[in-house]
Amino acid sequence: METQSDALIAERHTTHGDFHDNAEFSQHMKRVARALMAGSSWNDEMREAVDMICLKISRVVTGQALELDHWRDVAGYAALALKSIRKPGSSTALPNLAKKLELRLKGPDYAIRTRHLPGKCLIALDAIFTALSLLLDGGPQYEDHWGWIVDAANEVADNYWGESNSA
Repeated sequence: METQSDALIAERHTTHGDFHDNAEFSQHMKRVARALMAGSSWNDEMREAVDMICLKISRVVTGQALELDHWRDVAGYAALALKSIRKPGSSTALPNLAKKLELRLKGPDYAIRTRHLPGKCLIALDAIFTALSLLLDGGPQYEDHWGWIVDAANEVADNYWGESNSA
């Protein structure tokens, strides 16, 4: 007999992808991001936004790329981090290694993992990875970089569903 948990797991498998694959890719990105944020002045809201954006990106890559909630959530978490910039305690470091960080975040098998994704999703993911890399390298205070994440995720939502998550 199937339980409610079994039904939920089966439903999520269709939208979020295989749990093992999702966890592996998400944790890879989070390990890289957390190492780069260690010892810096990132506030808890910004750190959580990066964690959640990594999770949502993993769901795009390993699950259904055109699941609207994934993209709305990416935009929403970036918008929340953007709001927290105006709070005291953000970093003032300057970017210098963003491209290398982007490659580290994506991991060695990123091209294989994403080969099934529609072109607009890949373009949006590249913009999100670039912005995340710039933030992780230069610090969370750059409002434009958080805004790029919001815009890229909303672009996919607008193109495929005609709606976005306005911040």
